[in-house]
Amino acid sequence: MFNFEIDEVNTELAQVEELDQYLDQNENVSFAELQATNSALVANVSDQAMISPAMAKRHRVLGIPSWIWGCVFGVAGVAIVYFVSENKDETKEALWGCVGASVVGIILYFAVFAAAATSAASTI
Repeated sequence: MFNFEIDEVNTELAQVEELDQYLDQNENVSFAELQATNSALVANVSDQAMISPAMAKRHRVLGIPSWIWGCVFGVAGVAIVYFVSENKDETKEALWGCVGASVVGIILYFAVFAAAATSAASTI
């Protein structure tokens, strides 16, 4: 699925390694200062994390989808996702799982109650 040339990867990482060594040797210099002075060391280097928006959104608690946390554990699952992931979208997904499980539970409750009432009425 992933094809890459190790030489190309090493070439690209050489700039980062050079910058890292320079910053280690010069502890009083920061990356931001090098950017401000337009240093050649940071010309092709970014301080931004290389993560896709889809990956940034996914912060699953224990690797379990947030919807499942809300569906199985209800309000406690929503709270767990809220406090552990600290991600608004994941918390919203857990809340929808909780709401979905509640709706299914209510429907099943009334279906069982109606079946019991029909069964009781037919035996009388």
